[in-house]
Amino acid sequence: MMLDLAEYKSIFEILPVPSLVLAPSGGDARVAAANEAYLDVTRLDRSQVLNKDLLADLVPLLAVKSESLKSLLAVSIAQVKKRAEAHHTDIELCRIADSSGSRECFWQFTHTPVMNEAGEIRYLIHTLEDMTDQFTEREKQERKTRKVRTRSELQGENEDLEMRIARKMAQYEAASEELNDFIYSVSHDLRAPLRRIDGFSQELVNEYLDQLDETGAHYLKRVRQGAQDMGNLIDDLLKLSRISRREPEFEEVDISRLAKTVFDDLIELKRDNGIDLQVEKDLRVEADRGLVKAMLTNLLSNAIKFSSGEEQPVIQIGTTIRDTKKLFFIKDNGVGFDPRYSDKLFNAFDRLHSQKEFEGSGIGLATVKRIINLHGGEIWADSTPGEGATFYFNFRTET
Repeated sequence: MMLDLAEYKSIFEILPVPSLVLAPSGGDARVAAANEAYLDVTRLDRSQVLNKDLLADLVPLLAVKSESLKSLLAVSIAQVKKRAEAHHTDIELCRIADSSGSRECFWQFTHTPVMNEAGEIRYLIHTLEDMTDQFTEREKQERKTRKVRTRSELQGENEDLEMRIARKMAQYEAASEELNDFIYSVSHDLRAPLRRIDGFSQELVNEYLDQLDETGAHYLKRVRQGAQDMGNLIDDLLKLSRISRREPEFEEVDISRLAKTVFDDLIELKRDNGIDLQVEKDLRVEADRGLVKAMLTNLLSNAIKFSSGEEQPVIQIGTTIRDTKKLFFIKDNGVGFDPRYSDKLFNAFDRLHSQKEFEGSGIGLATVKRIINLHGGEIWADSTPGEGATFYFNFRTET
């Protein structure tokens, strides 16, 4: 037979055990009834208890520091709902503030389910047992000391963790600085011998090319091309190293205007004006102008390069909103890439297309990623092979 609360009210009211009847609904635990023993122990009025949520409304009235008690009861109620059987909590030290002042209580709680004929929980009986008198003063002090000690230990562990994190960060920064110094030093030292290789091979081409057979001439040209490719790679590495050392200087940057300027410079170099550039008006951001220009140069250079084979190449620059975040995007209708390898896209030297298909050092997008990181933003790309690619990015000032 289903429990009828009115039918058992008179019996419930005179129970010596402080008790509540809870009507659990979703995540709530609403009080349907409270007996006199509960009101006596807690020193609450019936109007403060009935139709109130145990966790949200009553617990703040019961305990000065309510979060621990709220967590204890929430876990107990969840266990009962999950297993449909009674659950006893640990004994909790509660500091109670009422009209008579502040007092300390040691309480233990029990939650017992009352089922209906369908085997569903209709009510929870919430009982409170005051264990205060069963604790000696020494036991009370030990229990409080144990809590203090635990908090101290946790604080100590947190401080130790913070120190270890700080040490690791210092080691990482030192290693990063050493790596940047190494890249800069090696790249700088390689430039001189490469210039000599390129210079002398050019002299061989100018003065002795007619004395070489076809195979020899081909080898000589390969030597020159290799030296030039290495020179370009070193230049890119030096740019990446310089960007890593740079502290951004923030100012308002008109991305719309800057993108058009960068695009015009790139097109002039390639003597190609067949690309349709579509730029959203008045795109602005607080950022480092020089770094943003370098980033746009790399992204637009890629977009031009990979869409150059299209009959009607189009590059779009604009903004969109995703998950309440404002994002900039640069989109082309070029060859695209396989999205399975998108995690390699921003790694230095990783290329998703061969050198024969599209020239490049594989440093450009790594530079872009480094610039975005310096601004506290993020960048990623979406693509379908043959349908172009879209690069999304934002800055720390954009929400």
